[in-house]
Amino acid sequence: MAANIIVTGPIFREATKHTTYYTVEIKEKGSSAPAKGLPAGNEIIFTIFVSLQSATRIHLDKLPLGEHLWVQGELVTDRPTSECPSGIGVIALHVDLLPAKNKREAPKQQNHPDPHHPIDLHGVQQVKQKEPFMISIDQLQIPERFLTTILNRKKTQALELRVQKTGELDQPIQVEIKNKDYWIIDGYRRYVVAKQLHWEQVPILVVASDEHEPVVAQEPPMPDEVDERPEHHVPLESWQLHMHQTLEGTCPRCRQRIDQHIAVYQVTDPSLPRSAKNATMLCPDCANGQPNPAMIGYQVNTIVVHHLCRETGWTALEAREWLVNFPKKYVFVTMSRDHSIRAYESWDKSEPIACLRVQNNEINFIKLKKQ
Repeated sequence: MAANIIVTGPIFREATKHTTYYTVEIKEKGSSAPAKGLPAGNEIIFTIFVSLQSATRIHLDKLPLGEHLWVQGELVTDRPTSECPSGIGVIALHVDLLPAKNKREAPKQQNHPDPHHPIDLHGVQQVKQKEPFMISIDQLQIPERFLTTILNRKKTQALELRVQKTGELDQPIQVEIKNKDYWIIDGYRRYVVAKQLHWEQVPILVVASDEHEPVVAQEPPMPDEVDERPEHHVPLESWQLHMHQTLEGTCPRCRQRIDQHIAVYQVTDPSLPRSAKNATMLCPDCANGQPNPAMIGYQVNTIVVHHLCRETGWTALEAREWLVNFPKKYVFVTMSRDHSIRAYESWDKSEPIACLRVQNNEINFIKLKKQ
């Protein structure tokens, strides 16, 4: 099972060119505010293995020390010291520059009302706002209404990409102070993205109300913010329709994740999945601790990578990345009671892979869609 990791940090030593790749060492600091009862993380130096194509794209050999990199890849610990001086290597599937945070203070803007467009304050009380400042992300408290909300996956991913490129949030998180605690009132998606990127501090804007709770005008929530149910572009077969029906009554995340092609199809009969008599649908969260493991990985061998490259015209790096991310994008089907045989099937015609079968944690079959 591949150990995927995302690493961000400054370049610690200059890049070294090898025959088919570059290596560069970056330094990542540990968290200064770990969860209660856990030890603080130490500073770690990673040796990043970058393909020649990616290194040329970001001009890796010309980057100065201290330049920040964003790397997504797989951990390796079996490389010789001559190639991996730090002892902890990362095979970079994605690598990009991470701009430094803009620490210059933005000019204060004075909002002057337009006499031609008067502001309607009917039913809305004024809210006092202070200047944004940074606090530890662990100090933020999350109201229950946010914890029960299913965020739009596409919007969250788009925001995460923007934040990774700019190195900062587009807007501060709005909070209010209750009993000396900071409670989020707007910007929960920004909080989630900051958590996913392992930020230690985030910008907040304290919204202080008067003695009585103000009635703040809010935009109506988008329908997909509550429960995203996109339409499928291809007709579902009978067993797939059954999978949707069995989800009704389970947790809200199950209903969303099945439409995101992330689900667990638990089968008790090896003759399934075309017959759905004894099938149970679970999302990965609900499947945690169940007899059917939800997040089992598999080994990607060179033969399968070469086969996929030959059929699709991809590079070896592109094919390997696709195989590693395949279970995250497709429905997961177990085809035997002992889970030794598993299949990942696609519902999307735009994807080149129709089915991928894994036996004993190793790919032994790939079915490509007809072009």
